[in-house]
Amino acid sequence: MSRVDLLFGLGILEYLRPEDIMSLVEQIRPSGVFLSFDERRTSLNTALHFVWQLKQLPYYKKYREGELRSMLAAAGSSHVVTFRDGDNSFVTSVSA
Repeated sequence: MSRVDLLFGLGILEYLRPEDIMSLVEQIRPSGVFLSFDERRTSLNTALHFVWQLKQLPYYKKYREGELRSMLAAAGSSHVVTFRDGDNSFVTSVSA
């Protein structure tokens, strides 16, 4: 895999194992940027979707902020920023 300047994900992290996230982040060039977005709205629809995902997908996990920060730091990212805007959460980092 060639190195990239930008890694962008919309609601994908919860489908990846920690080692897969770290492997992807390690492919970011120095000063490259990682951006991720996750919707965290609670409703009957999201609850049913969660149950369906557990039965259909080989892996599914909602990462906590500290877990993501640790993984990104271990993979060489610096300046990790996480913030929440309403029901949405965002994670950004810059590769060292």
